[in-house]
Amino acid sequence: MKKLVVIALLFILAIPFTSYAQTPPLDSNKKVVYSEVVQMPGLTKEKMFDRAMKAINLMYKQADKKVAVKDPVGGLVQMNCSTQVILHDKRSNLDVQEGFYKYKFNLYFKDGRYKYEFIGFHTDAGGFPEPIEKIMPPNKPDSKTRAPERLAYLDNDIRRLIKILKENMAKDGADAKSSDW
Repeated sequence: MKKLVVIALLFILAIPFTSYAQTPPLDSNKKVVYSEVVQMPGLTKEKMFDRAMKAINLMYKQADKKVAVKDPVGGLVQMNCSTQVILHDKRSNLDVQEGFYKYKFNLYFKDGRYKYEFIGFHTDAGGFPEPIEKIMPPNKPDSKTRAPERLAYLDNDIRRLIKILKENMAKDGADAKSSDW
């Protein structure tokens, strides 16, 4: 009886430490969307555009190839991007490619603020786009697809990109120290 109580107690204590995969945010239309308007008081849209182009080059390898629209006058950048999902395979103890998620990354600029959005997440299954929402709860994905792990990987990657964008948009360019000569 004491063993049963100890096991039950250990089980109850372990519940708060169980981690659940973080899923991407959904908008009112049940679509995955990462979006925010960031205030940048005192900055023109042209200055923010310049900062964004520097940030994009830090966010993506070969960023120029991903840019579909680059309009400094209109205050718009649109990109076609993808994330390669790599998960750890416990049987082989190797990191294994689990596919690509494609998406659109848009930046809009107005004096004093900018808006970013990551939208249109999908995979190309045999040349046919399959929306990411199909593998998200409450849908019942096949357990072999490792959907919760893939969603958590994607969520972490997009949040990493957002962090890089915000940090570099906040830089004023005065980081380069002038020499005193």
